[in-house]
Amino acid sequence: MKNNYIGIGAYCQTAAQIRRCTGNQNSSLFDWLVSPGQTFNFIRKEDAGFLESGNWEIVGLSDNPDIRVLDKYSGLLFQHEFPLLDSGGIDPDKVESHLPTAKKKFLHLKAKTLQFIRSSENCVLVRAEDGLITRDDTMRRVEEIREVFKPINHRVKVILASTTFEAEFQHPEFLAIKLQPAQEWYGDYASWDRLFSLSEQLINP
Repeated sequence: MKNNYIGIGAYCQTAAQIRRCTGNQNSSLFDWLVSPGQTFNFIRKEDAGFLESGNWEIVGLSDNPDIRVLDKYSGLLFQHEFPLLDSGGIDPDKVESHLPTAKKKFLHLKAKTLQFIRSSENCVLVRAEDGLITRDDTMRRVEEIREVFKPINHRVKVILASTTFEAEFQHPEFLAIKLQPAQEWYGDYASWDRLFSLSEQLINP
C-alpha cells in the first residue's frame, strides 16, 4: 500500500483491521486501549501526570462494570494492561504496583507513535468511532483530529469510520466511511476492506 496507516482509536478494532489489511504489525499508542472523545489529544500533552499513583479509577460497561482502568489525567481507558481477578475484572489491589510498568510501556509507545507520524510522507490516521451521526458531527471530529495532529505532520490525512454515520463523505484531506455493524469486536471485514480500497484510490493519489 502507498499510504502509511496508523490507528488513533477509539478502540481495538482499528488496530486489528490495520494489521489485517495492511500487514503492518507494529504497535502504536492507541492500538490496545479505548480513547473516547478527544482523548487522542494525549499525543500532544505533557507526560507528567500520566498513570500517576491515586489518579485512576476502575470503570467499565453496564454488563461488566470493572473491566477497565481510567487514567484521569489523559482520559484513556486500559482494558488489557492491568492484572485481573478470576472473575475477569480488574484487580484493584494490583493497579498501583503495576502503574510504573504501564507508564513506561505507554510512554514508549507514545514516543514511537510521534516519530512515525513525524517521519511519514503518506501518513493516514484511522479512527473508528460510533456515535458520530451527522455531517456536523463528522466535521467537528475531523477538525479536532487535525488540530491535534497537523502540528506534528502537516501532511497527515484522516479517515473516520463509524457504524452510525447517516452518510459518507469524501474529501482529498479526509474520508468518512460507514461500517456495517458486526457482533465481533474486530468488526465487519468487508467494510474495512472497502475502507482501505477507497483510501488507496482517493488519498494521496
